[in-house]
Amino acid sequence: MKTKKTLWGILCLILVFGLFFAGCDTPTGGSNSGNGNGNGSENGNGSGSESENGNGAGEGGGTAVPNAPMGVSATAQSSSSVLVTWNSVSGAASYKVYYSNTSSGTYTLDGTSSSTSYTSTDWVSSTAYFKVTAVNSAGESAYSSVASATLSSGAGGGGGTAVPNAPTGVSATAQSSSSVLVTWNSVSGAASYKVYYSNTSSGTYTLDGTSSSTTYTSTDWVSSTAYFKVTAVNSAGESAYSSVASATLSSGAGGGGGAAAPSTPTGVSATAQSSDRVLVTWNSVSGAASYKIYYSLTSSGTYNLDGTSNSTSYTSTGWSDASIAFFKVTAVNSIGESNYSSVASATLPSGGGAAAPSAPTGVSATAQSSSSVLVTWNSVSGAANYRVYYSKTYSGTYTFDGTSSSTSYTSTGWDYSGTVYFKVTAVNSAGEGNYSSAASVTLSSGSGSGGTSPSYGSVRIQNNSSHTIKNLAIYRVPSGIDLLTVTIPAASEQTVNNVMPGTYDEIGSETYAGYKIRTEKTFTVISGQTVTLTITNSDLITN
Repeated sequence: MKTKKTLWGILCLILVFGLFFAGCDTPTGGSNSGNGNGNGSENGNGSGSESENGNGAGEGGGTAVPNAPMGVSATAQSSSSVLVTWNSVSGAASYKVYYSNTSSGTYTLDGTSSSTSYTSTDWVSSTAYFKVTAVNSAGESAYSSVASATLSSGAGGGGGTAVPNAPTGVSATAQSSSSVLVTWNSVSGAASYKVYYSNTSSGTYTLDGTSSSTTYTSTDWVSSTAYFKVTAVNSAGESAYSSVASATLSSGAGGGGGAAAPSTPTGVSATAQSSDRVLVTWNSVSGAASYKIYYSLTSSGTYNLDGTSNSTSYTSTGWSDASIAFFKVTAVNSIGESNYSSVASATLPSGGGAAAPSAPTGVSATAQSSSSVLVTWNSVSGAANYRVYYSKTYSGTYTFDGTSSSTSYTSTGWDYSGTVYFKVTAVNSAGEGNYSSAASVTLSSGSGSGGTSPSYGSVRIQNNSSHTIKNLAIYRVPSGIDLLTVTIPAASEQTVNNVMPGTYDEIGSETYAGYKIRTEKTFTVISGQTVTLTITNSDLITN
């Protein structure tokens, strides 16, 4: 009995303690998943998940904005893509990745990621800069620190395409009160160019547009001065900025008086002279000092500068036969450049058929009396006859004087004291060739002498190189410059009259088809005489 009663007592004590502890663990009003302060939260004030701050949505405030990401890194994966990675941020639902072309520049949203990595693509810049933010329902964090990556130079490294150099020779010319023509030198290896603008020289430069040539027209300006920088682009990336070029835009028509950029040329026409050359003509524009001629392979394509002219005609050479050439012309003065003219086009004939003859060379004009001039020239292969034109100014409009079936012509009926200029063309069944260079003679009462003006000399330019040369500049000792506006195809010659006498020691020329003259060559021009200047391949450099 004693043993049994003792066992019963022990059982009673166990039952009492069991009920006591069960009562302590049971929440008021229900089970462990009921409506008390707990809801699965370790801290007793949660709202479902374990809260790091101990103040979830139930009480004491909402979710906090996450911290800025740390450990941000950028690694170039190719010449056009970058892998951006960072450390995980507690409480972040996603991340935003921002990019810039400069470390301290404006950062633009590139994309978002729900992980701790992101691949940024379509890069052409040599160095890419990134910042990352963390995002949740409470908002977006501050920027991370900057991470950058230098993109590789194309596939295959160490011998692939390199990022091009920054453009040089950048120039900006106001074409009107609202447009600016930006030009620059060609960059080796560049596939295209980007043009950036700013309202101040040291301000932020914004992309204005792109160009596949070395010119770009920026429009819609209302600022008095426009500033530009240019970069060169290829598959490996984008070059550094060029130096700054600026243009001061004139006030619009009717405002404030003063000179204005000239009007747009009208009456533009293009005529094929042979299978590889086109004569472009237009009406004279009041106030224009010169004209620029632009060409394209398509009517609506990019127009590239072909050359300049001081008259109202221009011959474009180097065309392939059976192609179509498109042209636009602008007028230029000290204020700026006009808008483009309307398009003119010419279909070049096939090289297999007859072609218009070449321009005559060796043109000379000699006064026979005070009223007549003998004009002579070299024979042109394939020419059936010749046409002779005259003008009282070198760069003026040339008027038809007469025809000749030989290599001479006498211009009569002159009652004029001053210099007269002549140009000659060759003609056959295929058409009329290009103008020759101008020959001049000074007429005066009772004069029996002619040729170039007695106070000037002549320069015969023999182009023995394998490239066309255009618009020479000859430099006089000790100072001075003469501009010889000519286009001389390879293996041909032209004579320029009315050149200032003196000793010259340097020659330059306009860039044409990638080549230009830049050489030291000493020669002397003597009044009333002709000096021969020979150009060879050794005198040419590539642009």
